[in-house]
Amino acid sequence: MSEVATVSIDRIAAGGDGVGRHDGMVVFVPRAVPGDVVTVALTRQRTFARGRILEQVTASPDREPAPCPHYEGDRCGGCQLQGLKYSAQLAVKSSLIREAIERIGKQPVGAVEVVGSPSPWRYRNSLTLALQRDRLRPSGWMAGMHVAGDPTSLFDVRECLLAMPEVMNGWKQILSAAEFLPRAMALRVTLRRLSAGGLALTVEGGGQWKQNSIDTLAAAVPALHAIWWVRDDEVRALRFDRRTVQEAGASFAQVNPAVADLLRAYVVGEPLCDAAVGRGGRARAQRHLDFLAGHFARLQFRSGDLLRRSGLHGPQKLEHEVRAGSLRRHGLRQPGLDHRAQPRRLFPRQQDDLQ
Repeated sequence: MSEVATVSIDRIAAGGDGVGRHDGMVVFVPRAVPGDVVTVALTRQRTFARGRILEQVTASPDREPAPCPHYEGDRCGGCQLQGLKYSAQLAVKSSLIREAIERIGKQPVGAVEVVGSPSPWRYRNSLTLALQRDRLRPSGWMAGMHVAGDPTSLFDVRECLLAMPEVMNGWKQILSAAEFLPRAMALRVTLRRLSAGGLALTVEGGGQWKQNSIDTLAAAVPALHAIWWVRDDEVRALRFDRRTVQEAGASFAQVNPAVADLLRAYVVGEPLCDAAVGRGGRARAQRHLDFLAGHFARLQFRSGDLLRRSGLHGPQKLEHEVRAGSLRRHGLRQPGLDHRAQPRRLFPRQQDDLQ
């Protein structure tokens, strides 16, 4: 029988779980926020415990009803903080950044300002879903996201309030033509809105996907401008392309264009730091932009002012340093770029995705 305890939540961990203490032991409680007092079923580990909420004794004043029906109704694992006011979410992220710099980086910092996104909803230009074969459904697939804490369970995603409307509409059209997807028991798909317009689809899984099926799928979804397929053997290929502008469509790119624009404006307007150009500027640890699920912004600096202020020589110098850093993260090499400390190549990549 599980141990039952009442825990006061005082902060949120980097993974999104609420954190409290019981009998001197740290307790991680999913879906709990600072200010909550909850009764939980404890599962003790060696140095910490995990708690499953049985009853909410006191609700935090920073709580608010989650606008997405999937958050509570399906316990969606895609959002950890949706039941928290946005201002409180920014405060949580500020504390996480400060803690990481002080605890891991061993650098004392003061208050960290987190700049909120201009578009906290309908901002995300990509959507990744898991598919499992289900012949009882009209589409032949159970298509959705994983339940929080259970990577083996899926629920149907009817609407994602984070995805741009074009992305969500494109996905619904793809699902209506799902018979033309690869033959497999499970797939992973990512749909991304391209900056020049249109959508790019990446399908992972399956051992066979005939070209006529790919062409039929593209014809059924006119907004699809590019289709990549990653086979079971992890070989990725661009199978359909009607893009007018070559840009990344299958590798990571910043998912929040509005915040990426803010970041670029901030970098252009501030003294350059090591992270931007690889040479001695001062890092600004006291300010952070809220990327809202983005881990790396692939920026294109085209400003002549930025080059002049960087102290670098040659019109391509800064572009090469930024691009080399991006390629190193993907385990790729490109002639003419500085590739120090090459990492082990973790998965195949194609140059056409980085054009």
